[in-house]
Amino acid sequence: MSNDLLEQMNAILRPFTKLGLGQFGDDRFAERRDRKFPCDVENIGDIIKGLYEHYDLVVPVENPVSSIGTLYFDTPEFDFYREHHRGKSNRHKVRFRKYPDTKTSFLEIKKKSPKGITLKERVESPFQLDSIDQSLEAFLGLNGIDAPNDLTSVLEVNYQRYSFISKDREERFSVDFAVEFSDGKKSGTFGSLAIFEVKQPRYMTSPIVKRLRQNGIREKSLSKYCLSLSTLKPKLKSNRFKPALRNLQALFHAQIHTSNT
Repeated sequence: MSNDLLEQMNAILRPFTKLGLGQFGDDRFAERRDRKFPCDVENIGDIIKGLYEHYDLVVPVENPVSSIGTLYFDTPEFDFYREHHRGKSNRHKVRFRKYPDTKTSFLEIKKKSPKGITLKERVESPFQLDSIDQSLEAFLGLNGIDAPNDLTSVLEVNYQRYSFISKDREERFSVDFAVEFSDGKKSGTFGSLAIFEVKQPRYMTSPIVKRLRQNGIREKSLSKYCLSLSTLKPKLKSNRFKPALRNLQALFHAQIHTSNT
């Protein structure tokens, strides 16, 4: 995001009530329905403008923009990726979610149930830790991950985020942008792509969903993990993801690309 866009966003966000992370509980969003709406980063301001009557801005530190780092783990055969590609209804992701602004980190298991509900279990971990130690293997085993000692890090994804919560605390949404990804050998970026992620207890036509539709932003199936990994590792089977990748490339001027690190 350019400096001009950041300044515009700061002006748009000024009327929002600011909340720190400790001012509400996060557990209610461990079970939810996730909805994703991709758009161009230049559309963010128009979509958010005026929504301060319905949502508060979550600010972990003074800066409204949060830095997010995600380190994904998979088996040597990329079983988690392949489950997603097959469209398996009961599938998993394992990742470290890191927050550089607060120097906190969590090992997370993200599950998708047959009913399309996202379930998340997590445990706090040392911020500098980039591998799964014995105590964390036990956490994975207790939460249904077979052979957790076989998992290895396969992908790192970093991005910037704005986070919001509804006044009634029933809904959250975030805006991710400046997405970068790397497997340690090659790297890439999603260019001008921004992703609105709406987290709801059930499907609702809420103010943010209405605003997205009014701006012509359509809901799409989108996984940062799968799109990034299929881009970096073209030998992985990716037929299921190619339409989404081609669509995003067309929308955002083929800016999803890779380069050698």
